[in-house]
Amino acid sequence: MAWTWFAEHAFFYMRNSELCKIFKIFVIAIIPVGAYMHGKLPWQLADICANGLIITNIVAIILLRRHVTKLMFHDKGAVK
Repeated sequence: MAWTWFAEHAFFYMRNSELCKIFKIFVIAIIPVGAYMHGKLPWQLADICANGLIITNIVAIILLRRHVTKLMFHDKGAVK
């Protein structure tokens, strides 16, 4: 549930309310499917999703490093 909260707020941050609604519907629809899965499959899918989030976050950190450095160590009004 925590991961869905983070994803929902990421969509909200991107100002894409339509994508946020679609994501909420997807999450609600997939919960019963996960409840009926047996064995290791649900855990493997969770691991795949978590790894996808980790990779996405690493890419975002790399792309935003200069912007953050300017905000942290330079004139705060100079960053646009």
